[in-house]
Amino acid sequence: MKLKGWVMLLLSLALFANAGAGLTTGKHMHKAEEEEPAEQHKFSKANRYDFDGEQYWYYKMMEKVTNESVTNGTLLGEIQERDRKIYFQLPKTEADNAGKRNKGYTMAVAKIVAFLEPGFLPDNDANKQYMANLKKILQKNTQLSKRILEDHSRLSLWFSRNKNRLIWSEQAQQLVIAELK
Repeated sequence: MKLKGWVMLLLSLALFANAGAGLTTGKHMHKAEEEEPAEQHKFSKANRYDFDGEQYWYYKMMEKVTNESVTNGTLLGEIQERDRKIYFQLPKTEADNAGKRNKGYTMAVAKIVAFLEPGFLPDNDANKQYMANLKKILQKNTQLSKRILEDHSRLSLWFSRNKNRLIWSEQAQQLVIAELK
């Protein structure tokens, strides 16, 4: 149910955003409290957002996280969107949580599958390049064949069947499908 909410949020944002430009997940994205001690980056407490582990891993898979550092158990970093930077912080324990990593990566896959649907984005050069990049991200982080990646109906079917079983494998360094319980 939570994944459905994320997918709906991403889809609605896509309709009002420029092909994913400036797209943010919105969840738990509130300004950091003024009393927090971490001050490693070139950003102030006034423009730093508190993230949870799911958001961090979502943006990590989408290859948007840069300039990471850890100070006093707090992970600090930046997310580069097309038109702006978002500065974030989260407890390192959130980033180390395997369940949150799996959920964040699954949310990223959901976004990619939605955006790759034919006709979802306007047909222009910028969107073609964006969709090619999304396919590369998906290929790099999954065990999907080119045959599935190039056929959206197969990709959509694969995701609907496996979205609840995707887990990150440290050994394979990609998402794999967990065994049925």
